[in-house]
Amino acid sequence: VKYKKNIYTLMVHIADVSEFVSEKSSLDSSALQNGNSYYFPEKSYHMLPNDLATKLCSLVPGEKRLAVSICFQLTETGDIVNKYATLSVIKNKNRLSYDEVDEILSAPNSSKLHRNIYTLYELHKLLRKKRLENGALNILNTEISFEYNAKGVPTKIIEKKQSESHAMVEECMLLANKYVAELLGSKSSPIYRNHDLPSKRSFLKIESLISSFSTEPKNLNDFISSIRSIQKRKVFSKLILKKLKRASYGQKNIGHYGLSFDNYIHFTSPIRRYADLYCHRLLKELLNGEKIDRSSSIDFIIENINQNENKAKDAENEYSRLKKLKYIRSFLKKTFTCTIESFSKKLIYVNINDVDFTAFIYRSHLKQDRYRIARSKHAIVGQYTKKTYRVGDSLKASVENIDMINLEVSLSLQHS
Repeated sequence: VKYKKNIYTLMVHIADVSEFVSEKSSLDSSALQNGNSYYFPEKSYHMLPNDLATKLCSLVPGEKRLAVSICFQLTETGDIVNKYATLSVIKNKNRLSYDEVDEILSAPNSSKLHRNIYTLYELHKLLRKKRLENGALNILNTEISFEYNAKGVPTKIIEKKQSESHAMVEECMLLANKYVAELLGSKSSPIYRNHDLPSKRSFLKIESLISSFSTEPKNLNDFISSIRSIQKRKVFSKLILKKLKRASYGQKNIGHYGLSFDNYIHFTSPIRRYADLYCHRLLKELLNGEKIDRSSSIDFIIENINQNENKAKDAENEYSRLKKLKYIRSFLKKTFTCTIESFSKKLIYVNINDVDFTAFIYRSHLKQDRYRIARSKHAIVGQYTKKTYRVGDSLKASVENIDMINLEVSLSLQHS
Protein backbone atom coordinates (compact mmCIF):
# COMPACT_ATOMS: atom_id res chain seq x y z
CA VAL A 1 0.00 0.00 0.00
CA LYS A 2 1.16 3.53 -0.81
CA TYR A 3 -0.21 7.01 -0.18
CA LYS A 4 0.81 9.82 -2.51
CA LYS A 5 -0.87 13.04 -3.62
CA ASN A 6 -4.05 12.22 -1.66
CA ILE A 7 -4.42 8.83 -3.39
CA TYR A 8 -4.08 5.39 -1.80
CA THR A 9 -2.65 2.63 -4.01
CA LEU A 10 -3.57 -0.81 -2.67
CA MET A 11 -2.41 -4.10 -4.18
CA VAL A 12 -3.91 -7.34 -2.89
CA HIS A 13 -1.74 -10.28 -3.97
CA ILE A 14 -3.24 -13.78 -3.76
CA ALA A 15 -1.01 -16.80 -4.40
CA ASP A 16 -1.88 -18.50 -7.71
CA VAL A 17 -2.97 -21.86 -6.31
CA SER A 18 -4.74 -22.82 -9.54
CA GLU A 19 -1.37 -23.02 -11.32
CA PHE A 20 -0.48 -26.03 -9.16
CA VAL A 21 -3.91 -27.70 -9.08
CA SER A 22 -4.86 -28.73 -12.60
CA GLU A 23 -8.58 -28.93 -13.25
CA LYS A 24 -9.99 -32.49 -13.19
CA SER A 25 -6.70 -33.87 -11.84
CA SER A 26 -6.70 -36.27 -8.88
CA LEU A 27 -5.55 -33.37 -6.67
CA ASP A 28 -8.45 -31.24 -7.92
CA SER A 29 -10.95 -34.07 -7.37
CA SER A 30 -9.69 -34.49 -3.81
CA ALA A 31 -9.99 -30.74 -3.17
CA LEU A 32 -13.56 -30.72 -4.51
CA GLN A 33 -14.45 -33.72 -2.37
CA ASN A 34 -13.17 -31.88 0.72
CA GLY A 35 -14.79 -28.60 -0.35
CA ASN A 36 -12.87 -26.61 2.24
CA SER A 37 -10.45 -26.97 5.12
CA TYR A 38 -11.62 -28.00 8.60
CA TYR A 39 -10.21 -26.24 11.66
CA PHE A 40 -10.13 -27.56 15.21
CA PRO A 41 -7.98 -26.31 18.12
CA GLU A 42 -5.75 -29.40 18.19
CA LYS A 43 -5.66 -30.20 14.49
CA SER A 44 -6.55 -28.84 11.07
CA TYR A 45 -7.63 -30.88 8.04
CA HIS A 46 -6.58 -29.09 4.87
CA MET A 47 -8.39 -29.07 1.55
CA LEU A 48 -5.04 -29.29 -0.27
CA PRO A 49 -1.68 -30.83 0.72
CA ASN A 50 0.20 -28.85 3.32
CA ASP A 51 3.27 -28.49 1.06
CA LEU A 52 1.27 -26.26 -1.27
CA ALA A 53 0.34 -23.89 1.54
CA THR A 54 3.75 -23.78 3.22
CA LYS A 55 6.02 -23.90 0.16
CA LEU A 56 4.84 -23.38 -3.41
CA CYS A 57 1.92 -21.05 -2.57
CA SER A 58 3.45 -19.36 0.45
CA LEU A 59 4.62 -15.79 -0.12
CA VAL A 60 8.07 -16.43 1.36
CA PRO A 61 10.23 -13.29 1.74
CA GLY A 62 12.87 -13.02 -0.98
CA GLU A 63 11.34 -15.76 -3.16
CA LYS A 64 9.50 -15.17 -6.43
CA ARG A 65 5.94 -16.47 -6.37
CA LEU A 66 3.11 -16.61 -8.91
CA ALA A 67 0.12 -14.51 -7.87
CA VAL A 68 -3.13 -12.98 -8.99
CA SER A 69 -3.09 -9.30 -8.05
CA ILE A 70 -6.11 -7.07 -7.49
CA CYS A 71 -5.12 -3.41 -7.59
CA PHE A 72 -6.96 -0.27 -6.50
CA GLN A 73 -6.50 3.46 -6.35
CA LEU A 74 -8.70 5.17 -3.78
CA THR A 75 -9.35 8.71 -2.61
CA GLU A 76 -9.07 9.95 0.97
CA THR A 77 -12.77 9.23 1.39
CA GLY A 78 -12.42 5.61 0.26
CA ASP A 79 -13.89 6.07 -3.23
CA ILE A 80 -12.30 3.87 -5.89
CA VAL A 81 -10.98 5.85 -8.88
CA ASN A 82 -9.17 2.99 -10.63
CA LYS A 83 -9.12 -0.80 -10.30
CA TYR A 84 -7.78 -3.73 -12.27
CA ALA A 85 -6.74 -7.38 -11.98
CA THR A 86 -3.56 -8.88 -13.35
CA LEU A 87 -1.44 -12.02 -13.26
CA SER A 88 1.85 -11.33 -11.56
CA VAL A 89 5.11 -12.59 -10.13
CA ILE A 90 5.88 -11.05 -6.77
CA LYS A 91 8.80 -11.11 -4.38
CA ASN A 92 7.67 -10.53 -0.82
CA LYS A 93 9.94 -8.34 1.33
CA ASN A 94 8.44 -9.03 4.74
CA ARG A 95 6.33 -11.75 6.31
CA LEU A 96 4.62 -10.65 9.51
CA SER A 97 2.29 -12.37 11.93
CA TYR A 98 -0.89 -10.68 13.12
CA ASP A 99 0.70 -10.16 16.55
CA GLU A 100 3.75 -8.50 15.01
CA VAL A 101 1.56 -6.07 13.06
CA ASP A 102 -0.42 -5.24 16.20
CA GLU A 103 2.85 -4.53 18.02
CA ILE A 104 3.93 -2.18 15.24
CA LEU A 105 0.59 -0.35 15.37
CA SER A 106 0.94 0.09 19.12
CA ALA A 107 4.38 1.72 18.79
CA PRO A 108 5.17 2.69 15.17
CA ASN A 109 8.53 4.17 14.23
CA SER A 110 9.65 6.08 11.12
CA SER A 111 10.84 3.04 9.14
CA LYS A 112 9.31 2.39 5.71
CA LEU A 113 7.73 -0.87 6.89
CA HIS A 114 6.06 0.81 9.87
CA ARG A 115 4.86 3.72 7.71
CA ASN A 116 3.33 1.31 5.17
CA ILE A 117 1.54 -0.66 7.87
CA TYR A 118 0.16 2.50 9.43
CA THR A 119 -0.97 3.70 5.98
CA LEU A 120 -2.90 0.44 5.54
CA TYR A 121 -4.35 0.90 9.02
CA GLU A 122 -5.68 4.34 8.06
CA LEU A 123 -7.07 3.01 4.77
CA HIS A 124 -8.84 0.09 6.43
CA LYS A 125 -10.65 2.52 8.76
CA LEU A 126 -11.91 4.44 5.71
CA LEU A 127 -13.08 1.24 4.00
CA ARG A 128 -14.81 -0.05 7.11
CA LYS A 129 -16.55 3.26 7.76
CA LYS A 130 -17.78 3.43 4.18
CA ARG A 131 -18.97 -0.19 4.26
CA LEU A 132 -20.98 0.33 7.46
CA GLU A 133 -22.46 3.57 6.12
CA ASN A 134 -23.65 1.59 3.09
CA GLY A 135 -25.62 -0.77 5.33
CA ALA A 136 -23.26 -3.62 6.25
CA LEU A 137 -24.13 -5.33 9.53
CA ASN A 138 -21.84 -4.87 12.52
CA ILE A 139 -22.89 -7.64 14.89
CA LEU A 140 -20.74 -8.97 17.72
CA ASN A 141 -19.78 -12.57 16.93
CA THR A 142 -17.88 -14.24 19.77
CA GLU A 143 -15.11 -16.76 19.12
CA ILE A 144 -13.28 -18.64 21.81
CA SER A 145 -10.13 -20.73 22.20
CA PHE A 146 -9.07 -23.22 24.87
CA GLU A 147 -6.12 -23.97 27.09
CA TYR A 148 -5.75 -27.69 27.91
CA ASN A 149 -4.18 -29.89 30.54
CA ALA A 150 -2.07 -32.96 29.68
CA LYS A 151 -5.24 -35.06 29.24
CA GLY A 152 -6.76 -32.68 26.71
CA VAL A 153 -9.39 -31.32 29.10
CA PRO A 154 -9.98 -27.55 28.78
CA THR A 155 -8.75 -25.67 31.85
CA LYS A 156 -9.30 -22.17 30.55
CA ILE A 157 -11.52 -20.54 27.96
CA ILE A 158 -10.21 -17.43 26.22
CA GLU A 159 -12.36 -15.11 24.13
CA LYS A 160 -10.80 -14.21 20.82
CA LYS A 161 -11.07 -10.52 20.05
CA GLN A 162 -10.58 -9.28 16.50
CA SER A 163 -7.34 -7.32 16.44
CA GLU A 164 -6.64 -4.34 14.22
CA SER A 165 -4.34 -6.51 12.08
CA HIS A 166 -7.14 -9.00 11.40
CA ALA A 167 -9.53 -6.16 10.57
CA MET A 168 -6.99 -4.65 8.14
CA VAL A 169 -6.65 -7.91 6.22
CA GLU A 170 -10.43 -8.46 6.26
CA GLU A 171 -11.16 -5.11 4.61
CA CYS A 172 -8.61 -5.83 1.87
CA MET A 173 -10.13 -9.26 1.24
CA LEU A 174 -13.68 -7.88 1.12
CA LEU A 175 -12.64 -5.21 -1.38
CA ALA A 176 -10.88 -7.74 -3.62
CA ASN A 177 -13.73 -10.27 -3.47
CA LYS A 178 -16.29 -7.60 -4.31
CA TYR A 179 -14.37 -6.32 -7.32
CA VAL A 180 -13.69 -9.80 -8.74
CA ALA A 181 -17.42 -10.57 -8.34
CA GLU A 182 -18.26 -7.51 -10.45
CA LEU A 183 -15.59 -8.41 -13.02
CA LEU A 184 -16.59 -12.06 -13.40
CA GLY A 185 -20.31 -11.37 -13.13
CA SER A 186 -20.24 -9.22 -16.25
CA LYS A 187 -18.12 -11.58 -18.38
CA SER A 188 -18.27 -15.07 -16.89
CA SER A 189 -20.35 -17.39 -14.68
CA PRO A 190 -18.84 -17.33 -11.18
CA ILE A 191 -20.00 -19.10 -8.06
CA TYR A 192 -21.54 -16.32 -5.98
CA ARG A 193 -21.38 -16.04 -2.22
CA ASN A 194 -24.99 -15.17 -1.41
CA HIS A 195 -26.62 -14.05 1.82
CA ASP A 196 -30.36 -13.74 1.40
CA LEU A 197 -32.58 -11.27 3.23
CA PRO A 198 -34.21 -12.53 6.44
CA SER A 199 -37.78 -13.74 6.08
CA LYS A 200 -40.60 -11.29 6.79
CA ARG A 201 -41.29 -13.12 10.04
CA SER A 202 -37.64 -12.81 11.12
CA PHE A 203 -37.60 -9.11 10.23
CA LEU A 204 -40.66 -8.55 12.42
CA LYS A 205 -39.07 -10.44 15.33
CA ILE A 206 -35.89 -8.36 15.05
CA GLU A 207 -37.94 -5.16 14.94
CA SER A 208 -39.91 -6.33 18.00
CA LEU A 209 -36.68 -7.02 19.87
CA ILE A 210 -35.25 -3.59 19.06
CA SER A 211 -38.45 -1.71 19.91
CA SER A 212 -38.79 -3.56 23.24
CA PHE A 213 -35.32 -2.55 24.42
CA SER A 214 -34.91 0.84 22.79
CA THR A 215 -36.61 4.13 23.64
CA GLU A 216 -36.36 5.40 20.08
CA PRO A 217 -36.26 3.75 16.64
CA LYS A 218 -32.79 2.48 15.79
CA ASN A 219 -31.26 0.52 12.97
CA LEU A 220 -29.72 -2.81 13.84
CA ASN A 221 -26.11 -1.58 14.16
CA ASP A 222 -27.06 1.41 16.31
CA PHE A 223 -29.14 -0.82 18.58
CA ILE A 224 -26.26 -3.25 19.20
CA SER A 225 -23.72 -0.47 19.81
CA SER A 226 -26.10 1.30 22.21
CA ILE A 227 -26.05 -1.67 24.63
CA ARG A 228 -23.49 -0.83 27.29
CA SER A 229 -23.18 -4.23 28.93
CA ILE A 230 -20.83 -6.43 26.89
CA GLN A 231 -22.67 -9.58 28.02
CA LYS A 232 -26.03 -8.16 26.97
CA ARG A 233 -24.49 -7.11 23.66
CA LYS A 234 -23.29 -10.67 23.07
CA VAL A 235 -26.71 -12.13 23.86
CA PHE A 236 -28.64 -9.70 21.64
CA SER A 237 -26.14 -10.23 18.83
CA LYS A 238 -26.64 -13.99 19.15
CA LEU A 239 -30.43 -13.59 19.08
CA ILE A 240 -30.26 -11.47 15.93
CA LEU A 241 -27.80 -13.82 14.21
CA LYS A 242 -30.24 -16.69 14.80
CA LYS A 243 -32.87 -14.77 12.82
CA LEU A 244 -30.57 -14.33 9.82
CA LYS A 245 -30.19 -16.89 7.07
CA ARG A 246 -26.93 -18.73 6.48
CA ALA A 247 -24.75 -17.50 3.64
CA SER A 248 -24.32 -20.03 0.83
CA TYR A 249 -22.91 -20.51 -2.65
CA GLY A 250 -25.04 -20.23 -5.77
CA GLN A 251 -24.92 -19.77 -9.54
CA LYS A 252 -27.58 -17.05 -9.39
CA ASN A 253 -26.57 -13.79 -7.75
CA ILE A 254 -28.94 -12.55 -5.03
CA GLY A 255 -26.49 -10.24 -3.24
CA HIS A 256 -25.01 -10.38 0.24
CA TYR A 257 -27.31 -8.94 2.91
CA GLY A 258 -24.81 -8.99 5.79
CA LEU A 259 -22.13 -7.13 3.83
CA SER A 260 -24.65 -4.99 1.92
CA PHE A 261 -22.98 -5.92 -1.38
CA ASP A 262 -24.90 -6.34 -4.64
CA ASN A 263 -22.24 -8.78 -5.90
CA TYR A 264 -19.92 -10.94 -3.85
CA ILE A 265 -17.81 -14.04 -4.34
CA HIS A 266 -15.09 -15.88 -2.42
CA PHE A 267 -11.77 -15.44 -4.21
CA THR A 268 -9.02 -14.64 -1.72
CA SER A 269 -8.55 -18.07 -0.04
CA PRO A 270 -8.03 -20.64 -2.83
CA ILE A 271 -5.78 -22.77 -0.62
CA ARG A 272 -8.64 -23.54 1.80
CA ARG A 273 -11.90 -23.10 -0.16
CA TYR A 274 -12.82 -24.72 -3.46
CA ALA A 275 -15.16 -21.86 -4.40
CA ASP A 276 -12.17 -19.50 -4.38
CA LEU A 277 -10.10 -21.92 -6.47
CA TYR A 278 -12.95 -22.15 -8.99
CA CYS A 279 -13.19 -18.35 -9.30
CA HIS A 280 -9.39 -18.09 -9.63
CA ARG A 281 -9.58 -20.25 -12.73
CA LEU A 282 -12.34 -18.06 -14.19
CA LEU A 283 -10.39 -14.86 -13.59
CA LYS A 284 -7.19 -16.28 -15.11
CA GLU A 285 -9.13 -17.37 -18.19
CA LEU A 286 -10.66 -13.91 -18.46
CA LEU A 287 -7.25 -12.23 -18.18
CA ASN A 288 -5.80 -14.63 -20.78
CA GLY A 289 -8.71 -14.15 -23.19
CA GLU A 290 -9.95 -17.74 -22.77
CA LYS A 291 -13.30 -19.23 -21.86
CA ILE A 292 -14.06 -22.80 -20.81
CA ASP A 293 -17.63 -24.10 -20.61
CA ARG A 294 -18.30 -25.56 -17.13
CA SER A 295 -22.11 -25.48 -17.30
CA SER A 296 -22.33 -29.27 -17.03
CA SER A 297 -20.45 -29.40 -13.70
CA ILE A 298 -21.26 -26.17 -11.88
CA ASP A 299 -24.45 -27.45 -10.19
CA PHE A 300 -22.59 -30.46 -8.80
CA ILE A 301 -19.73 -28.24 -7.57
CA ILE A 302 -22.09 -25.81 -5.84
CA GLU A 303 -24.05 -28.59 -4.16
CA ASN A 304 -20.83 -30.22 -2.98
CA ILE A 305 -19.19 -27.10 -1.53
CA ASN A 306 -22.40 -26.04 0.23
CA GLN A 307 -22.76 -29.47 1.83
CA ASN A 308 -19.13 -29.54 2.91
CA GLU A 309 -19.22 -26.01 4.31
CA ASN A 310 -22.27 -26.89 6.41
CA LYS A 311 -20.59 -30.10 7.50
CA ALA A 312 -17.47 -28.16 8.54
CA LYS A 313 -19.46 -25.55 10.48
CA ASP A 314 -21.57 -28.19 12.23
CA ALA A 315 -18.48 -30.23 13.13
CA GLU A 316 -16.64 -27.18 14.48
CA ASN A 317 -19.70 -26.08 16.48
CA GLU A 318 -20.26 -29.56 17.92
CA TYR A 319 -16.58 -29.85 18.80
CA SER A 320 -16.68 -26.48 20.56
CA ARG A 321 -19.82 -27.44 22.53
CA LEU A 322 -18.20 -30.72 23.60
CA LYS A 323 -15.06 -28.97 24.84
CA LYS A 324 -17.16 -26.40 26.70
CA LEU A 325 -19.13 -29.18 28.36
CA LYS A 326 -15.91 -30.81 29.54
CA TYR A 327 -14.84 -27.45 30.95
CA ILE A 328 -18.17 -26.98 32.77
CA ARG A 329 -17.94 -30.51 34.13
CA SER A 330 -14.69 -29.52 35.87
CA PHE A 331 -16.53 -26.81 37.80
CA LEU A 332 -19.66 -28.56 39.01
CA LYS A 333 -19.72 -26.71 42.32
CA LYS A 334 -19.18 -23.29 40.77
CA THR A 335 -21.94 -20.69 40.63
CA PHE A 336 -22.00 -19.19 37.14
CA THR A 337 -23.18 -15.74 36.12
CA CYS A 338 -25.65 -16.12 33.26
CA THR A 339 -27.60 -13.85 30.92
CA ILE A 340 -31.16 -14.70 29.85
CA GLU A 341 -31.50 -15.40 26.11
CA SER A 342 -35.08 -16.57 25.60
CA PHE A 343 -38.06 -18.47 27.00
CA SER A 344 -40.15 -21.46 26.07
CA LYS A 345 -43.22 -23.00 27.67
CA LYS A 346 -41.15 -24.91 30.23
CA LEU A 347 -37.62 -23.49 30.03
CA ILE A 348 -35.53 -20.37 30.46
CA TYR A 349 -32.55 -20.37 28.09
CA VAL A 350 -29.48 -18.63 29.45
CA ASN A 351 -25.96 -17.96 28.26
CA ILE A 352 -23.24 -19.03 30.73
CA ASN A 353 -21.12 -15.91 30.40
CA ASP A 354 -17.69 -17.36 31.25
CA VAL A 355 -18.14 -20.18 28.75
CA ASP A 356 -20.43 -18.64 26.10
CA PHE A 357 -22.65 -21.71 26.26
CA THR A 358 -26.45 -21.80 26.04
CA ALA A 359 -27.92 -23.84 28.90
CA PHE A 360 -31.44 -23.97 30.36
CA ILE A 361 -33.30 -23.65 33.65
CA TYR A 362 -36.67 -25.32 34.23
CA ARG A 363 -39.32 -22.69 34.87
CA SER A 364 -40.76 -25.02 37.50
CA HIS A 365 -37.65 -24.27 39.59
CA LEU A 366 -38.64 -20.62 40.02
CA LYS A 367 -40.16 -19.45 43.29
CA GLN A 368 -43.79 -20.45 43.71
CA ASP A 369 -45.83 -18.46 41.23
CA ARG A 370 -47.46 -18.86 37.87
CA TYR A 371 -45.25 -17.30 35.21
CA ARG A 372 -46.60 -16.27 31.86
CA ILE A 373 -44.68 -15.21 28.76
CA ALA A 374 -45.06 -11.51 27.95
CA ARG A 375 -43.93 -11.68 24.33
CA SER A 376 -44.09 -7.93 23.73
CA LYS A 377 -41.67 -7.44 26.63
CA HIS A 378 -39.52 -10.51 25.87
CA ALA A 379 -40.04 -11.60 29.45
CA ILE A 380 -41.93 -13.89 31.80
CA VAL A 381 -43.98 -12.30 34.59
CA GLY A 382 -45.23 -13.85 37.81
CA GLN A 383 -49.01 -13.70 38.03
CA TYR A 384 -49.04 -13.06 41.80
CA THR A 385 -45.63 -11.62 42.73
CA LYS A 386 -45.19 -9.72 39.44
CA LYS A 387 -41.59 -10.92 39.54
CA THR A 388 -40.17 -10.41 36.04
CA TYR A 389 -37.38 -12.23 34.23
CA ARG A 390 -36.41 -10.46 30.99
CA VAL A 391 -34.10 -11.19 28.09
CA GLY A 392 -30.72 -9.66 28.91
CA ASP A 393 -31.21 -9.96 32.68
CA SER A 394 -28.34 -11.37 34.70
CA LEU A 395 -28.78 -14.22 37.18
CA LYS A 396 -26.74 -16.76 39.14
CA ALA A 397 -27.04 -20.49 38.53
CA SER A 398 -25.21 -23.71 39.28
CA VAL A 399 -24.95 -26.93 37.28
CA GLU A 400 -27.75 -29.42 37.88
CA ASN A 401 -27.07 -31.94 35.11
CA ILE A 402 -24.78 -32.38 32.10
CA ASP A 403 -25.97 -34.48 29.16
CA MET A 404 -22.85 -35.40 27.16
CA ILE A 405 -24.93 -37.27 24.55
CA ASN A 406 -27.24 -34.41 23.61
CA LEU A 407 -24.61 -31.77 24.52
CA GLU A 408 -26.96 -30.00 26.97
CA VAL A 409 -26.63 -28.46 30.43
CA SER A 410 -29.47 -27.87 32.86
CA LEU A 411 -28.91 -25.33 35.61
CA SER A 412 -30.40 -24.64 38.99
CA LEU A 413 -31.27 -21.02 39.75
CA GLN A 414 -29.55 -19.55 42.79
CA HIS A 415 -32.16 -17.43 44.57
CA SER A 416 -30.92 -14.22 46.13
